[in-house]
Amino acid sequence: MLEKYDLKDNNWLKNTFAIREKWSMAYGRNIFSAGMQSTQLRDFHKYNVSTHESGREHAVVVKQSTKVLSCSCKLFEFSGVLCGHALKILNTLNVKDKISDHYILKRWTQNAET
Repeated sequence: MLEKYDLKDNNWLKNTFAIREKWSMAYGRNIFSAGMQSTQLRDFHKYNVSTHESGREHAVVVKQSTKVLSCSCKLFEFSGVLCGHALKILNTLNVKDKISDHYILKRWTQNAET
């Protein structure tokens, strides 16, 4: 973006982004970047999923190399259950034969401790 608008030498932008590790989580809590740089984000694809009933739109980000998903509704992070938005994207990507082990929590397996 800096190159696109010829802002590579802009001092204000350089200083602002030089202190980004000090930015408050309030501004970046819902940003899924996993510490990736913009050049590394090419492996990610963003899908927007909406339902007819509510009209709400959720963003599902997929890392193509591992098929790991993150949805803006955060249901998996909250309860450990994949949301319908993520399942719809897996269906669209034709990932039907096996759900990644990343989504099978130990508490849902035979090895779960009681």
